[in-house]
Amino acid sequence: MKSVVEEAIDSQARKLNNTIEKLTTDVTLLKAENEDLRRTVCIERSRRRREKPLFDDLEVNDEAKKMFFSSNKIQTTRDHQIQRIEEKQQAAIQKTKEKKQRKLRKLEKQRLIAERKLRAKKLKQRRLVQKQKLKAKELQKEQKKKSKEMKVQQFTDFVAIEKMKRESSQIRSTRAERQFKASKRFDD
Repeated sequence: MKSVVEEAIDSQARKLNNTIEKLTTDVTLLKAENEDLRRTVCIERSRRRREKPLFDDLEVNDEAKKMFFSSNKIQTTRDHQIQRIEEKQQAAIQKTKEKKQRKLRKLEKQRLIAERKLRAKKLKQRRLVQKQKLKAKELQKEQKKKSKEMKVQQFTDFVAIEKMKRESSQIRSTRAERQFKASKRFDD
């Protein structure tokens, strides 16, 4: 039984060992290839010409003639070359300035939009508060009006009750008077 377990473990260990060896060799090969490619890129960059050669600017129309350039002509071409380089640099600087200005304008627009939104929000809140105050005043007026109406109604009810009391007492008194008068008639 032990031998079967050891064989199973050994086979798994061998597989693991093979996998590790394969991965390490792949990694070293990839590293070497990567370094090789980096060197190639560096060599290619160094071979490239960054500027136009000076003598390409000096044009010779006739190929049969020998090329001979005076020192003045060489100096003027160098000056032209320097001037072109400076123009390129100025153009690059101008582009970056324009980029910054666009960015600043964009930020300013965003700030203005945020301010407008904030003002609109505050205005909306003020209007809401004003509406609530108006509603509260209207409710107070209505309550006062209702309370006045209730007082008037109570007063009219009171007056009506008093009037009814007086009328009923007058009716009683007139009944009593009639009965008294009637009793006097029968007594006579």
